[in-house]
Amino acid sequence: MRIKHFLYGATLLPSLALAQVANISRTDGSISGLNLSTGMQNAVSQSYVQNDGKTFIVVKGGANAVTASAITQQTSGWFNGFGLISMGNQDVAIPSASLVIMGPYPMSRWNNVNGSVQISFTSVTGVSVTAIRDPQ
Repeated sequence: MRIKHFLYGATLLPSLALAQVANISRTDGSISGLNLSTGMQNAVSQSYVQNDGKTFIVVKGGANAVTASAITQQTSGWFNGFGLISMGNQDVAIPSASLVIMGPYPMSRWNNVNGSVQISFTSVTGVSVTAIRDPQ
């Protein structure tokens, strides 16, 4: 599906026109502690987390190991001394019955047009997820 902009005749990519907004809630961290179990929710195969560059994603694995992939929005970048470097998704192994913290994710590389990071899971059976924002 392609969408034409009627004023300029440009073709918009579907991923830009149909980008998803956050469906995983985010909680501010605190120096007095945070109970992760209250913020956890069932993961879906394509999860989105609102991101301000100081957000961590917490994943609790189920009975089987899964892989969580943070989907990059910037596939290459120019770095002094290195030139043009290709950048891909970040795959994170989530062992069974474990807790893994992912991130933080710099906004320029990871955020979609709605300011969210996309996390995809190879399986979501028994997997739960939440997001924590570092308020400092």
